[in-house]
Amino acid sequence: MNKTKLTKISVICMGILWIAFSYAMAENWSVKISAKGVEIKGMYKSDITIGVQEKESTMEAPPLPPTFSCLMYLPSEDWMSKYNQWIKSDIQTKTSWIIAVNPHGPYGSPMDATSTLSWDPMAFGSGSAVLKKGWSGDGEIVADMKAVSSIDVSGGNLDQYFTIVYDASQ
Repeated sequence: MNKTKLTKISVICMGILWIAFSYAMAENWSVKISAKGVEIKGMYKSDITIGVQEKESTMEAPPLPPTFSCLMYLPSEDWMSKYNQWIKSDIQTKTSWIIAVNPHGPYGSPMDATSTLSWDPMAFGSGSAVLKKGWSGDGEIVADMKAVSSIDVSGGNLDQYFTIVYDASQ
């Protein structure tokens, strides 16, 4: 075989290898979601961060203060831990995060209160991101998180559950 044919074969092999390598690497992204409740002297803001990176990581949520008007966290898969950051890795096409939101806390009257969740729609990866009611991932769609940047959550001093479903194929 002559040198020109070997060079062409090497270039073709390197090109195929590069395409395979590029396809295998997941798109990295993270988004901070903020919740803001009634402004009080105690805690009235709460943040979580979700995303996809090469290395999975979680961060435990801090202990609850005695007074708060809003709380948001990510329950662990076994429901035994509360995170304020959950970065996943090695997703195939679809992944999800459950979020718990208490829009009232043990502050003030028992009447319903409203907390506002907000995020940057551009911070998500190139796939679709929707917020659904409930923890099962098949509830009613509350928001297309890439089309809107906030929603209001109203209720009493109880956790309400939502699921963020990210689909990299869409």
